[in-house]
Amino acid sequence: MLKQQNKSFPMKKNFTDQVTKILLEVPIVHNLARKKFISQFTLGMIQSRNVQFCKVAQHLNDQAKLTSNEVRIQDFFREVDLDYACVAMLLLSLLPQDKKLRLCIDRTEWDFGQHQVNILMVVVGCGAMTVPLYWQMLDNNSGGHPVVTRHVSSVMTY
Repeated sequence: MLKQQNKSFPMKKNFTDQVTKILLEVPIVHNLARKKFISQFTLGMIQSRNVQFCKVAQHLNDQAKLTSNEVRIQDFFREVDLDYACVAMLLLSLLPQDKKLRLCIDRTEWDFGQHQVNILMVVVGCGAMTVPLYWQMLDNNSGGHPVVTRHVSSVMTY
């Protein structure tokens, strides 16, 4: 059993190196420390198979407390302006180029306690996998067809 784990380690290391290399080259953010964090966070999502901060935090920095990792994630997303068009292009580049892709667009509303949530999602699918490319919270007063059409048109330019 130990030999099998040792044989798979180089593959995991190679995968980690490849993901890190790709993310360091893409201009999602310009600061090197933030680029490294995006790599760590992305690998944490892959390892945890989850996007919840509390789950991803378990895979960030073994030397830090779990709560410190969670706060680090929260601070990053609160303080950093990401180039979401670049993120979408990166995600599209990771999808298979030789298969049919399907674009899924959904505008949905639901009640969350006393608040009404109105969100527009654009995802691309390939087989059983879907990747979110764009999402935006919409003003509840602007949930009509023309507003959604305008938002989707702006996404389609990418």
